[in-house]
Order: sequence, then structure tokens, then C-alpha cells
Amino acid sequence: MRKFITTVIALTMLTAGISGCTNNDNSGSSGSSDVSDSSDNSDVSDSSTPDNSDSSDTSGTPDAPGSTSDSTSNGTSDGGENLPDPNGRAAKLGAAAMEAVEWPAMMDVTDQEMATMFFNIDLNMCEDYYFSNQLISAQLNEILVAKPTAGNEDALKDAFDAHFEYIQTDAALYPDQEASAAGAVSGTTEDGYLYIIVHENGADAAAAMLAAE
Repeated sequence: MRKFITTVIALTMLTAGISGCTNNDNSGSSGSSDVSDSSDNSDVSDSSTPDNSDSSDTSGTPDAPGSTSDSTSNGTSDGGENLPDPNGRAAKLGAAAMEAVEWPAMMDVTDQEMATMFFNIDLNMCEDYYFSNQLISAQLNEILVAKPTAGNEDALKDAFDAHFEYIQTDAALYPDQEASAAGAVSGTTEDGYLYIIVHENGADAAAAMLAAE
């Protein structure tokens, strides 16, 4: 009987030992799994963090081409067009003609496309110029003053003569325009500036302009 009891106790202890080993193994496995999961989550977290290494501060980036002033120090535009000198002799002669008589609303012409459309004159043939014409197409008023570049004296003179002939023969469509065409004058200053003044009192404007030399 005592042997039987001893045997039962031994079996009970053996069963408890086996169960304990099993639990320890599971606990270790669970811990390893937790570490693995934590490592995996860390990797995911790192890979999802935005990479700002490519970002840069653009506050000091130079302006894009074309964002600077249209005109340059040598009197040309960024597009290569020949711009007039606002302080040049042509501008002063034009201002004298403008002040001598009463003009309608006028606009300066500094664009090659407009100079071709209104006067059929290439601005690149002009060393210095002042061009202005009527703002309202129903009127006919112009002030053209220009000095030719070297080598273009004859070509610019021909362009001025052709435009003046057009003013006198074909430009006028209305009575007021006819008066301006009839009063238009053209000529050359002593220092080689060509001019056309289209106004009913063009001779008076030209006289004031020449006196301002």
C-alpha cells in the first residue's frame, strides 16, 4: 500500500515537471515573438518616415529668365529689340514738337511690330529715335524723329520718304485726317536726324522743334 502511494506521488510530481517545462518553452517562444514583432514594427516605422534629405531652401534661388526688367543698360530689350533713349536727342526734339501745338491723345511706339505696322520702319536702323502716333485710329497725328545707324542712312531715309508719301496720298479717310495730312512736314536736322510731323499745324511744330536744337 505504501508502495502504491509512493508511486502515485512520483507520477504526480513527474507530470507537474513536464507541464512546467512546457509552459517555460511557450513563454520563451512568446517572448521571442514579441521581440520579433517589435523589430518589425520599428522597421516599418522607419521606412514610413518622410525623407527630407532632398528638400532645399529655394529662397535664395535666382530669378527665372524674364523676371528682370525688360530693358538693359545698353538700350535694348531682353528680346533684343532696340529701345529709345528717353534722355536722347530724339526724345528732346519730339518733346519740343509736342509742346509747340495741341495734340490729341498720343502713344509712344517702341515695339518693332508696332513700328512696322504704323510706319513700316525697322527700329534696328535707328541709332536714336522718338516715335509717337495717335491713340485713336480715327485721328491722324504722328511725330517721327530718328537718327540712322551707320550704313543705314539711305535705307532709313527711303523708309521715311515712303511713309511721308503714304501720309500725303493714302492715309487720310476723314476730313480731320485730311487736314493733318495736308499740314504734314518732313525734313532732316543739321545733325542728321530725320523727322516727320503729321499735324494740321505741322510746320509750326517743326519750327519749334528746330529752334530747340
